[in-house]
Amino acid sequence: MGHVPFSDATVLTLTQANIKVEVLEWNSDGRSQAQHLGGKTTPNALSLDATTKQIGYIRKHIAFETEAGCRILISAVMLHAITNLDTSATSVAIAPEFRIPYAALDSGGSSYAGPVDYLMALGTPSVRDAIVLSPQLAFTDAKIHRLLTCSIYEAKPEKVLPTLPQVVMEAVIQSQRFEYFELSSLRSVLILELGLQPSEVASQLVKNGSFLFYNKNQDGPGGSASYLPPIRLEHDLSGLPLILGLLYDWIENGQQKTLKFSTITVLAIDRDEQEKAYREITSVITGGLEPTPEDLSKLPHTLACFNEALRMYREYFAEKFAYEQPPTFPPLFCSCIPNDHAHYAPGYRNPNFFPELSKFKPSRWYDVLEHDITMFGSGPRSCIGRKFGHAEALTSASATH
Repeated sequence: MGHVPFSDATVLTLTQANIKVEVLEWNSDGRSQAQHLGGKTTPNALSLDATTKQIGYIRKHIAFETEAGCRILISAVMLHAITNLDTSATSVAIAPEFRIPYAALDSGGSSYAGPVDYLMALGTPSVRDAIVLSPQLAFTDAKIHRLLTCSIYEAKPEKVLPTLPQVVMEAVIQSQRFEYFELSSLRSVLILELGLQPSEVASQLVKNGSFLFYNKNQDGPGGSASYLPPIRLEHDLSGLPLILGLLYDWIENGQQKTLKFSTITVLAIDRDEQEKAYREITSVITGGLEPTPEDLSKLPHTLACFNEALRMYREYFAEKFAYEQPPTFPPLFCSCIPNDHAHYAPGYRNPNFFPELSKFKPSRWYDVLEHDITMFGSGPRSCIGRKFGHAEALTSASATH
């Protein structure tokens, strides 16, 4: 009970707050896609060559024994990112050492607060200017506060695990402070401070980045924190494009539940469901053969795992349209019809349709008709790639057994 700084959070704190920690896995081509994105340069922005040279000068002329020296290098990486994300319509603002006020967990108990090394927001140029002028004043405006995209923290290499709960708790408190109807996700970046390899000369530096994604439970307190294993910058800076690509994605999509380059491994977390899927696949596909279309039709549990993962981690959307006759909706949609307009939104996280929202339960999708599986849309304009997506998911799962 009482007020606790983020820095005092531990793994036990996460357990008491009903927050589980998971590992993200790269999509099949996610790593190369992120690296390609990070290697791109927009007009009038810093190029990869220019930033590489700047980092070279920093390494040559600045001592890294203190946090101040380390932050110069981190600033160079962030400066590259924000110049490449800057457009006439949107711009990035950074609030260094921004203090989050105390707030109690939904689960009760202590209140948490503390400084964020770098708080990132993406909005219009006028929003950027307001934040740069006075972050504390700007973030009293709820509309500006809702433009937060991600937080960046520093940590010494030997303090990665102790720092992780601190980063998670900040994301938890921040997500609770938002007032969006469906917003429940927030991303953070844990930047490991530069250190020296004992076997290398002083000019050869090590810097890692670990990207973290927090997802709040929809049916009660707690949530899950998923992270990518640390990515090395490397002495030759070969890891820079990959770190930049992920940073672009984290800034632009900081409140989105869908991850572009990686996947939350729900099957790896739920061993019972994983075992069911494994037994189903090995009973149908034997001898190391590639699956046929006929084989895929005999994998109902594996397909249910795919649909349940889409339900849990799919993006929220809603649409408004005029109608002459009251519209009808598939059973797994919720709707609200005021006057002569219909508002509809899929009920993936509606407890009336899906009890135990945050639980991975593939059995929800047993014997559900295809047109009632609405993750690919519904009606005549639903996604024409639905069957291909199902086939691709089943083929990938069966190929790794």
